[in-house]
Amino acid sequence: MAPLPAPQQPNGRGAKSNATGRYESHTREAFDDGWTELDEPPKKLRTVLHLERARKIVTTNDSPDIGFTR
Repeated sequence: MAPLPAPQQPNGRGAKSNATGRYESHTREAFDDGWTELDEPPKKLRTVLHLERARKIVTTNDSPDIGFTR
């Protein structure tokens, strides 16, 4: 029986994986969401444009959770 070939390693200096780093606050896991290629695509959403006439170029803001006033 012949030995198995060594796995292919990517050439160059790029990342060899897409693993999450240990200092990142978010991690991602693959899971089955139930969608397959046999499902019909979702309906297209219409884009609606509303014309808005600005009365001022600079507006003021007095919200306490936003750190700027103009």
